[in-house]
Amino acid sequence: RGIATGIEAGSKFWKYGMDIALDGGKQAKVTSPFSGTVISAKNDGAWGNSVKVKLDDGRVVRLSHLNNIAVKPGQKITTGSYVGNQGNTGKTYGKTGVHLDVTIYKPDGKPYTSREVAAILGTKLA
Repeated sequence: RGIATGIEAGSKFWKYGMDIALDGGKQAKVTSPFSGTVISAKNDGAWGNSVKVKLDDGRVVRLSHLNNIAVKPGQKITTGSYVGNQGNTGKTYGKTGVHLDVTIYKPDGKPYTSREVAAILGTKLA
């Protein structure tokens, strides 16, 4: 978790998960980092076009701000399955550019911190 400064009136809020900018802009394909069952695939307000995948261990992975969605609720997917393209939908303040937000939730529904998400995905934070 880290502090993010909102564009609107200089607000501050806690940021969970990670923002990742993939090469290729809106053409960049987003694939699932894990196998599981799609439990939600829709425009989800501030998250924009978003896909939630429930893993066998009870964790839930949310992939957000997608340009398009290529999966449906109830669909079983495997690691590397195409779920959509990165985008800039939802509340991205128009200044963050095209990217993917990855948030992972524990079985109790609480989100992992940004540092924990990075470790789970095998990514190092500076």
